[in-house]
Amino acid sequence: QLQGRISAHPADITNPSTLPSAFEGATAVVSLVGLMSGSRAQFEEVQWRGAGNVARAAREVGAKVVHGRAIGPDAGAGGESKVEYARTKGLGEREVRAVCGDATVVRPSLVFGEGDGFFAVSL
Repeated sequence: QLQGRISAHPADITNPSTLPSAFEGATAVVSLVGLMSGSRAQFEEVQWRGAGNVARAAREVGAKVVHGRAIGPDAGAGGESKVEYARTKGLGEREVRAVCGDATVVRPSLVFGEGDGFFAVSL
């Protein structure tokens, strides 16, 4: 029933000016971005600030937000975790909820797809 109604629109979440055009006409935006490794600055730019950029752009076009975080309890939700992945995922969720109080947050154990480094590995 959803054929033709769901489409992927890759965008640069670190550049907020690129997002509204990618989200134009959407009723919902699903953001599953995440890093497994990187510097503190990269984790913050993508998983925290990038999540906020997505939420603000979705709100701007009137779309509902579905935000992918990570499996587990609220570890890092307040930014206190020493693990950058958990800390910034928690801060990202907090940012999304601050911008879009009605956002849906999902916490899958693993998300994989094109270029994921898990299953799409060249041997």
